[in-house]
Amino acid sequence: MTKLKYIDVKLNNESRKMAVVDGKSYYCSTGHNSGHPNLWFPFLLLHGTKPINYDRFPDYLSKESIKHCGYKHATYIIKFQANYYLPTQGEIFRGLNPNTDLFAIRFPSKETVIVSVQLSGKYFPQDKFDLVDFSLDEKIRITQRIDLEDAPVKTISNPDEVNEWLISQGAEVVSAALSNREEKEIKTQAITEKSPLFFNKTIATDSRKKTTNPAQIITSEILSYCSIS
Repeated sequence: MTKLKYIDVKLNNESRKMAVVDGKSYYCSTGHNSGHPNLWFPFLLLHGTKPINYDRFPDYLSKESIKHCGYKHATYIIKFQANYYLPTQGEIFRGLNPNTDLFAIRFPSKETVIVSVQLSGKYFPQDKFDLVDFSLDEKIRITQRIDLEDAPVKTISNPDEVNEWLISQGAEVVSAALSNREEKEIKTQAITEKSPLFFNKTIATDSRKKTTNPAQIITSEILSYCSIS
């Protein structure tokens, strides 16, 4: 059975395991803030030096909601505060107030609860587990443990490098948040995807070009268009 790759992240003199499951990032808690050591929580990304592109977040993470996720105040790990942007899902944990209960706030979906149980095993508190309405299929999935590889892929102490590794493992939110495509690149792509007639006309009518290489003419026209747009 394939084991999950993970990294050892050392920040603020503390070590945490981090991994990516089904496009979502998870970290193993020290328990200092959550009160649940060795429990795996989902999280957004690490607060590094690169700016966050709010407009490129998935639909369920709006600009307004991310402001409430501790970004401005996060030392490093930007965690979920699910009560701000999942009003239609209702309470995942029955009887827990999603506005005040720290445990409820940290899980934005039932799927993240399932993965947390699979990763955490006995460290997932039974009293919280019993508050979730799991279907039969979900209860079967929960028994299927996710085992980590015997050793971390690497040890990282730089938040930006951690984010890069998470992206390499398919972390969707991190990838969207730290996307660095420039507007000019988007314009160039749009031009490239235009009808071939755009380029054919350029090649046929631009008699001022001394080159006979169509690729050079096309490249020149793209650069000229981007520089004045």
